[in-house]
Amino acid sequence: MSIAWPRISTRWRASSQPAELTRAAQLMSFPSPPQLYAFALLLGAVAAGLLFWGLRARARRNRGFARLFGEIASAQLDNVLVPDGEGGEIHLDHVLLTDRGVVVVHVKQVAGTVFGSDRMDDWTVIDGERRRTFANPQGPLYDRVAAVKRIVREVPVEGAVLFPEGANFQGGAPRHVATAAEFRQRYGATATAAGAKRIEAFQTCWQRLCDAVIDANLDRLKRL
Repeated sequence: MSIAWPRISTRWRASSQPAELTRAAQLMSFPSPPQLYAFALLLGAVAAGLLFWGLRARARRNRGFARLFGEIASAQLDNVLVPDGEGGEIHLDHVLLTDRGVVVVHVKQVAGTVFGSDRMDDWTVIDGERRRTFANPQGPLYDRVAAVKRIVREVPVEGAVLFPEGANFQGGAPRHVATAAEFRQRYGATATAAGAKRIEAFQTCWQRLCDAVIDANLDRLKRL
């Protein structure tokens, strides 16, 4: 007696396998080169836009500071090096000659709510959903003021960490910290004969500082 073995049809498998593979390939397929190129262009455009608006806002704040310094100072130095007293140089954002003496200005370009105090090593700024920390700028400011004092000697030297108007301090600003409005109120010049005489008396020391700036920048260039 012969045994009829069951026959397994492969017709469905043969016909359905290409369709299943095609569907899997569609699900796992990578973007074509034109799609990748378009996506890269889109990302580049977004990044360029963010950079443009960031730089534009920064330039606007810098222009505001330039007007502020022009109102206060009879002379100023910007983005310079001076000897640090230890054989090196230290960078200064701005140095202003006023009728009160020399003011060393360190600019912090941050906007938002700032949490910081004299005793905190790191300060935090929160701007909407963005949060970041930065080192307490008071210590570096003291170093900059000390470097300028070693040069000008007889002239009073003060320091300020200047924040744009978009910054506000939770619980009050720490020492030597000011927004543009507070800085103007603190150092705003008044055209008086006594003030003019003081500025004239400071000229010799100011020139000494200018000479030190030239020497420090030349020394840096020689080492490059």
